[in-house]
Amino acid sequence: MMSDIVVRPARPEDTERVLAYLDEILREPHSNLLSDPEEFARRFPPDRERAFIEQVAASDTSLFLIAEEGDEIVGQLTLLGSERKALRHTATLGISVRRDRRNRGIGRRLMTEAIAWARDRSTLRRIELNVFVRNEPAVHLYRSLGFEIEGRRRRSIYKDGEYIDDFIMALLL
Repeated sequence: MMSDIVVRPARPEDTERVLAYLDEILREPHSNLLSDPEEFARRFPPDRERAFIEQVAASDTSLFLIAEEGDEIVGQLTLLGSERKALRHTATLGISVRRDRRNRGIGRRLMTEAIAWARDRSTLRRIELNVFVRNEPAVHLYRSLGFEIEGRRRRSIYKDGEYIDDFIMALLL
């Protein structure tokens, strides 16, 4: 039930749980995320993930939300603003929800809270994301929230033994 879901900013003390959640998501068959578990673990050991959470929390153009059900992380969203002057108005969004919790409104809630947060920032004017073309439920969600497809990157990802297209989508704030 959605009333049991708490959405809040990630904190440094969430690091181990965030990493366990990501490991689980990345191990799902035909995951729509770019990394594999071993690659992610090499790139983001606990100390680096903790520093990342702290860095995002200190930023005025970045946000890291987690969705919890009890003590379990069931979804997360990152909205990462650029430090580059020419791109400071743009934030890149990434989101995931545990397979067994999908289609229950968790992704929509994470997205809605992130969009509202971004709209409250005077700096941000654009949220962009990439999504696998095959991930039709995600594409539908993003479109329903006002994102538009700006382009298609053909065979941009190689995963699970096949080349996969992805869409570039954006929401202008």
